[in-house]
Amino acid sequence: MKDIDEFGVRRLDMAIAKKVMEWPTDPGLPDETAFLYPIEWEDELDAWPSTVGRQQKTPDALVPRYSTNIEAAFLVVEKIRSSQDICCFTIESDYSYVWDITWVFADGITHTVHGFDFSLEKLLIAICYAALEIVKKINEKV
Repeated sequence: MKDIDEFGVRRLDMAIAKKVMEWPTDPGLPDETAFLYPIEWEDELDAWPSTVGRQQKTPDALVPRYSTNIEAAFLVVEKIRSSQDICCFTIESDYSYVWDITWVFADGITHTVHGFDFSLEKLLIAICYAALEIVKKINEKV
């Protein structure tokens, strides 16, 4: 797997927030990184954040560091694991000292993301990539 720079890691975090964690998008904001806000805000506001002056853009600090923080990464694991479409989600290291992440859909179809270097840093990125792949495959079924 190719190394990801800090900008790429934050873009990965933004993709996780939007596609996996289902943070809503604000159509009043133009940037690809300026549309996310925590789902909890939906109950607090009766309008999009941009229309009530609550948010000009998504602050970088607002989006959890899913790809570099183990606690945030396991929020992603919990979200995927709670899906009715997934019956199994396993993380293991193999004899080649790489991370493999395998998931099984409720219909029995199995997929594996293989070959992420054996380190905590790569594990968290592997979780994020696997989660994005899972969401993509779920959406393809719909």
